[in-house]
Amino acid sequence: MSEFWDTDLQQTVRNTRKLVQRQTRARDVTDWLEDYAEIGPPSSNQGTANVPFQRWFHFKEAFSPKFVADVLASLPYRVERCLDPFGGSGTTALTCRMLGINSTTVEVNPFLADLIRTKLAPLSPSSFCAKYERILSTLVIRKADEALIAGMPATLKEPGVSGKFVFSADVYSTARAILRRSNYLHEDQARLLRILLGSVLVANSNVTINGKGRR
Repeated sequence: MSEFWDTDLQQTVRNTRKLVQRQTRARDVTDWLEDYAEIGPPSSNQGTANVPFQRWFHFKEAFSPKFVADVLASLPYRVERCLDPFGGSGTTALTCRMLGINSTTVEVNPFLADLIRTKLAPLSPSSFCAKYERILSTLVIRKADEALIAGMPATLKEPGVSGKFVFSADVYSTARAILRRSNYLHEDQARLLRILLGSVLVANSNVTINGKGRR
């Protein structure tokens, strides 16, 4: 068992060359894994800040793609299909996709389910960026974008309650306007835009995340 945890990144990369189902993808997989930084246990999300797809949205409870590759390589048989009943941020599904292994993922959290779908959906970067730039250049804030979402607490947006609020008025209305405009995009592109918008909301809010939770 200790040999599993002692597997260094270069050994993991060598193992993926044996795991990958289509050798034409071998270079893509190894390049992807080599962006992983060995700064913490592979069972944690540490070290994935620069890994493509994984850096889209920081999910604290995730494990690394290195962990998935090491698990698959440690099995005494060749894996043809993988089932992940707790999909989370989609690390297992994405690693399997990279390796060419069929996988089935179950995730009950709607946002995380969208995150998984987005990681697995092929998109044209140039097309997405062009449409995103058009949304920003023509963005108009409407009164409806400034209104508090039905059922949400008054502290969600400025002025909040007793001066306490999650989002300033301009951040709140801009985010809602972008979200509204995303409805005109192709489904996969709209989903990616929502994921990227979600990934920056905390940094643009008054929320503090630490060991005690979210405040």
